[in-house]
Amino acid sequence: MKRAIFICIILLAAGLRLYRLGDVPVGFHRDEAFLGYNAYSILKTGKDMTGNSFPLHLESFLYSPAGYVYASIPAIALFGLNPFAVRLPSATAGILTVIVLYYLAQKLSSKISPEISSLVLALSPWHINLSRTATENTLVVLLLTVATYLFFVYLHKKRFTTFIYSIFVFASTYLMYQAPRAFVPILIPLLLVFGWKRIPKSYRLPIGLITIACVFIPVISIMLSLNLSVRIRTVSVLASQETQLKLDESLRENTIAGVRPWIARMFHNKLTAYAQVVANNYFQHFSYEFLLTDAGLPDRYRVPGSGLMYPLEAIFAIFGSILLALTYPRLAWLVLGWIAFAPFGSALTSDDVPNLQRTLIIFPALSLVTAFGVTHAFSRFRKIYWTLPLLLATYGFVAYLHNYYVLQVYHRPWYRHEGYQQLVESVNSVLPKYSKAIITNHESSPMIFFLFYNRTDPTLIQRVWQQDKAADLNTLPFAQYEFSKESCPVRIDASTSAPRLTGEPNILYVNFSDCKVKDPRVHEISAIRRSDGTEIFRLLEVTP
Repeated sequence: MKRAIFICIILLAAGLRLYRLGDVPVGFHRDEAFLGYNAYSILKTGKDMTGNSFPLHLESFLYSPAGYVYASIPAIALFGLNPFAVRLPSATAGILTVIVLYYLAQKLSSKISPEISSLVLALSPWHINLSRTATENTLVVLLLTVATYLFFVYLHKKRFTTFIYSIFVFASTYLMYQAPRAFVPILIPLLLVFGWKRIPKSYRLPIGLITIACVFIPVISIMLSLNLSVRIRTVSVLASQETQLKLDESLRENTIAGVRPWIARMFHNKLTAYAQVVANNYFQHFSYEFLLTDAGLPDRYRVPGSGLMYPLEAIFAIFGSILLALTYPRLAWLVLGWIAFAPFGSALTSDDVPNLQRTLIIFPALSLVTAFGVTHAFSRFRKIYWTLPLLLATYGFVAYLHNYYVLQVYHRPWYRHEGYQQLVESVNSVLPKYSKAIITNHESSPMIFFLFYNRTDPTLIQRVWQQDKAADLNTLPFAQYEFSKESCPVRIDASTSAPRLTGEPNILYVNFSDCKVKDPRVHEISAIRRSDGTEIFRLLEVTP
């Protein structure tokens, strides 16, 4: 019976993550396109789009880890370069995590139901949302779950090679995304403390040395590298000028008030200022707005009217956390410690906070503690009292599906770069009539979409980039396409004494929709609109 239930949970998880994967969520974000095209480039040439052979980090993507790119190659080879293929590794990782979590719950404790744990994860809006987009986080969560499972297998069987496998999988998360680089060095000590008494004394020193070599030294090396740490430095709280400006303001006001500088510095300094920012960022990840409303960031992952958790799920998670801490404090140290430290890396950043993407690593611990709460609540109440919770759970799940598949299609689609595929198709359909196309770069980087949807030969863009590495990769011209940093490549230029039209005949122009060009020589060919009816681009030509 339990096996049948488990199979049904797997099928449910697969359906929720694979149904209409290529076209829902509507729009294909530029980050997804960058990952997909780099995978396509490596598949065809053995090099990424900037010409680096089998890179571990992507120069074109702020030196972000390239793990997801390699995970995408089999799907692209099988299904071609399209949104479905690029998103498939994430969806597959989401399904596999549900399976591995089942076995982790079995190894972790007999007090936590593996069926309920995997069901909670399978139905989680937070996990479903990200599993249906090309994001590295779902692969990271899978690897963390696998590595933790292997660690508990080691504790049970005492096979040292199993521990080596566990550490290897933990370290591999560094090749997927930035967040594990702040979280894994915290999680592994939690695991070692939890299982220290069960680790043979003869293994403790080798385990410590291997952990330092495979987990801590790579993080230090990454932080010391100017290239590999560029993304971390870009989004760090230290990169934001807002905190420094507020600190300067406080010190200036103290000076006006006649306070001695050394006294002012006691209360207003970088340590207290940035600590306050980090603390505020951290606790936002446990707020009602973040977890139970659609206020999570980045905006492209928002589902209107739906939170990251169901209200009933949050209640069971709180109940489970309290009960676990009271009854099994040693197990609580590990599971609740995992949850507590999951937002730590995100709290150190300055953009898109609170961040639902960077903190997806809160799974599987959140699923385990929720399952613990459900299991023990069920054992304490009569089955008749479960009618209302089951009805509420069903209503919440159906409401989420409605919001995801119906409302999200029309809800702020500009965050998901909807319309760019239509732009590529429209430009290509008329481009043979013109010598070239000049396309605005106003909203995002359209270049990657032209590379992606045209399935452009990677050797072409590699050659163009090698010829001018100082160029902006987002506006790199190739073939008949040029990309302008102006929102209105064709416009009336009023900066000169005699206003003039910037456009020329025989060139196809793509203006951002806000541009109004009132000149009889400018003819509109077509307009690109999103699914909600809003206009995004206009294709224009200049007549002689």
